[in-house]
Amino acid sequence: MMKRTILTLILLVVCAFAFGQTKKAKRDTLYTITQSRIHIKDGQPTNTFDIINLKWADTLWHVSRDLDMEQPNLAINNYRWFFYDKDKNLIRFERYLAQKLDRRIVYKLNNGLVSEREHYQLSGNDTVLVRRDLLTRGGNGWVSKIKVVDAKGKTIATESYSYDARGNEVKMKASMKVVLDADSVLSRQTTYTYDSAGRIATRNVKLVKSDKSKDFTAYVYTYNKDGKLQLTTRYDAFGKMLGKEEIVYYSGRVSQRKYYDDKGVLYENMAYRYRKFGASLDNDMY
Repeated sequence: MMKRTILTLILLVVCAFAFGQTKKAKRDTLYTITQSRIHIKDGQPTNTFDIINLKWADTLWHVSRDLDMEQPNLAINNYRWFFYDKDKNLIRFERYLAQKLDRRIVYKLNNGLVSEREHYQLSGNDTVLVRRDLLTRGGNGWVSKIKVVDAKGKTIATESYSYDARGNEVKMKASMKVVLDADSVLSRQTTYTYDSAGRIATRNVKLVKSDKSKDFTAYVYTYNKDGKLQLTTRYDAFGKMLGKEEIVYYSGRVSQRKYYDDKGVLYENMAYRYRKFGASLDNDMY
């Protein structure tokens, strides 16, 4: 009963919030996705949880609203909006912090593919253009180069990409006059192995970061009987396990994500609930 009451209150709060934002996003949402963090005790999930996020999506699962739910009163202060064109291509992203627009990215398309990204950030009481990403694509449509320019058009970084025959990135190299982000990468080399079904079985990634530090991570992927990704295990360069992520499905959709540390102990458990917008609590899609 308590769980039903909480979910009902959430839907009422979110509806009131969203109706007040109709000028910002077209209401074509038909589904909601609730994300909860299950409390962990001694490496085991408990029966208690906190609802931390709610997403609204259309029939093709394009998310239009992404709302963080703050405890303990489920306040909505930080959220993200996604805008699409008539063909469901993403054309604009907006991030709000403390209910104030903090960042905007505008996507420009060429034949349905992104050719340019404009980045805007908050400056005083307005958002100003801080950089543009100019994308070059090969004949296969894959991005081969990104040139980053500042608001005046001066080049501040370039990135080049190459791929294997399956379209998976194998090499990225960057040259930066200005560090774009705290986790910027100067180079990335990736190798893959594939299973008999053509799925990625392992992925080894070597990084050189903007601070010149190096990193190596090996990923091993396990799939369930339906061919869906079930387990991702990470290892360092010496073969020591760094952690793993388990995905649990229900009715074909992700219902839980479980995160384990380097000792295999569960430390975080996320649960997801799906509902058709406006449906009663007895009509969950889960």
